[in-house]
Amino acid sequence: MPIVFYGQIDRNTKGNIGSQYPAWMLEGQIEQYREGIESKKRRLARGEVPQDSIPQVMQEIERESKRLDEIVGSKPKLTDKENDEIAKVYKTLSDDIKDSMFTRTDMMKGLASPNEEYKRMKTPVIKVTDKVAELCEANGIRVESGKVSRDGATKLWKITGAYLNEKTNVENLRRDGLSARGRHAIHVN
Repeated sequence: MPIVFYGQIDRNTKGNIGSQYPAWMLEGQIEQYREGIESKKRRLARGEVPQDSIPQVMQEIERESKRLDEIVGSKPKLTDKENDEIAKVYKTLSDDIKDSMFTRTDMMKGLASPNEEYKRMKTPVIKVTDKVAELCEANGIRVESGKVSRDGATKLWKITGAYLNEKTNVENLRRDGLSARGRHAIHVN
């Protein structure tokens, strides 16, 4: 059974994944919830909330705390074996994404074709194993003939990286320097 990184909180009323990334990944939003809850608790403790508003503020704290627990609790709990598998997927996708990217110098000098870059991002060009394809499909990433687009690969790379507390900024993968003609392993005709 493939690992699903999206919890119930990430699904719409039809049960389909309704968000770009799992809620547990959104550290900024989680921190805002925590700070909002703590701020309301401090206001209550200091007596800054009018008497007639105390029940409403307490309900808000309870509601927001429950939502925060749902978000944090939606992160899957994986076994050591599953963690190892996810780490391998992260490493493999790192290499595949890196190979599909123009170098930083090519981009800055205008040597990278915008049309080619767009094709690499949107067209399924990165070949994946059956296990990775299954993982992609379980997490709402389209697989076509055993391949995913670079955007799809990047999405799974970011999710697995966030789970493993690894880097998730894809620009960290981009090479420096000029690329030799034909160096990029992935070409779209």
